[in-house]
Amino acid sequence: MNRARESEVVRAFVALAGEKESERLMTSLATSCVSLLPITAAGVLVAVDGRLTVMAATPGLANAQEVLLGNREEGPCVEAFRTRAPVTSVDLAEAADRWPSVSRMAVSSGLRAVHALPLQLQQEAIGSLGLFGEAETSMSAPDLALARALAHVATIAIVNARVVSGQTTVTAQLQRALDSRVVIEQAKGMIAGEGAVDMEEAFGALRGYARDRGEQLAVVAASVVGRSTSATSILRHTTTRS
Repeated sequence: MNRARESEVVRAFVALAGEKESERLMTSLATSCVSLLPITAAGVLVAVDGRLTVMAATPGLANAQEVLLGNREEGPCVEAFRTRAPVTSVDLAEAADRWPSVSRMAVSSGLRAVHALPLQLQQEAIGSLGLFGEAETSMSAPDLALARALAHVATIAIVNARVVSGQTTVTAQLQRALDSRVVIEQAKGMIAGEGAVDMEEAFGALRGYARDRGEQLAVVAASVVGRSTSATSILRHTTTRS
């Protein structure tokens, strides 16, 4: 990763982690994805009163409602939310049987490939992120790792913003997770994005760094989020240990 892109990635994570207003946060997530990833458009769906709602979309999604949700709540973004697993189609033209209205509208808008990711904290899904491209190609593993990291950090921030503003009620399990792990999750996302690794590898690197220095995991995570300890140094320490 060159220095200019590294700076852009760091700025995106800092912006997502620091945003307190939910709608601006979701817009920032979508625009950051288009800026940092080889895609044309991005959109964010969030569950509101049990129904998925389009909360943000970049200009490339001129028909965001139809492309993200279809006529009857269908499509890769809906499936990613319901299954809590990524959904990919590298040729939406061939997905007409699976997602009729989404396939038709996406292709008519010049979009051919999609990667849909759940916005999820532990087992609790709050929505999904749709990443669309004009070419019939799949994103590389490093780009997908970065997309997952951005989605994860944004999820933490969205839930935290909701709790702070009193806009929603979360389960006791989710509340406890936020109280103890929000900073750790944000640090994991920053490390994952920096090193193009998955969240499990990022957590292993963070935990190993803290253990070897005799420091609390949350303290080290806070130093990563606050940028007093760089994600690069965490990753470099892991490489040195191995």
